[in-house]
Amino acid sequence: MRTPWRARATAAVALGILSLEVAAGSVARADDPPGAAAKARNPDAVNPDAVAPTLPRPAWKVGDSWVIETVTDRVQDRTARVPRGAAIRWEFKVAAIEKLNGQDCYRIDVTCQATGRVRPETSLWCDTRTLTLRQMRTTIAVAGQYRTILESYDAPANAATPVLTPLNALPIDLPAFLPPGAKGLGSFRYVSQPLPAGSKDPTLVRFAHTVKQDIAPAGAKALEQVPTQFAKDLERKPIVEVRLQDHERTVTQLWQPGKPWPVFTNNGRTRATLVSVGEAP
Repeated sequence: MRTPWRARATAAVALGILSLEVAAGSVARADDPPGAAAKARNPDAVNPDAVAPTLPRPAWKVGDSWVIETVTDRVQDRTARVPRGAAIRWEFKVAAIEKLNGQDCYRIDVTCQATGRVRPETSLWCDTRTLTLRQMRTTIAVAGQYRTILESYDAPANAATPVLTPLNALPIDLPAFLPPGAKGLGSFRYVSQPLPAGSKDPTLVRFAHTVKQDIAPAGAKALEQVPTQFAKDLERKPIVEVRLQDHERTVTQLWQPGKPWPVFTNNGRTRATLVSVGEAP
């Protein structure tokens, strides 16, 4: 008898720093071949002839770092006005290039800069070829004990795909960085599991996800969200708006050429702005 996976259930860091929510998708058995649950190639385009606007691709190097500031809505009655929480800053650092299931990946470590509270430790592994998020690990404190949440992501043929993670208060969702002029903008599919990338466990149930990705030049309303320090010279460094959507939520990101991370993100619960960027010496 197969045991359903419940590791993607709700968890929280003390004092509300970090929350995880169930991101239910269709179910794929752990012993299915990659892509069997999706039953489609990746990317799986709604309009295979559509040509996407160019999404600026970050040029990460080991030693690069940047800081974002997040503000998360407190969880209350959905019918009531939800007040915003305190602003929290997070430092991202490209710590190393490591092998993950035979693929070279950037390991990006994320450190919470808040003081006087429990601070989660998070790491991301992104494919150096496509920048697709391949694995996420975070350590949080729950009921006085530390708990590690790990999730890996598998796309057919290791293709570029957007990935939406279960983290809400720390937006680490990433789009698919397609080559300029690439066709097939639309829906992408991948499978998640609570195991390291490449691991197999026939007793676990994996989840198949479908994410729709839309890319367009940022409009006037979106540009109002761009931090002042990145709002200069927009003609030379235009902002691109990315919208990632699954059956539960929509994530909006604003990307700018030369920046390692979105200058603004809104995942429906948390708004994040890029504060500063530091490059490797």
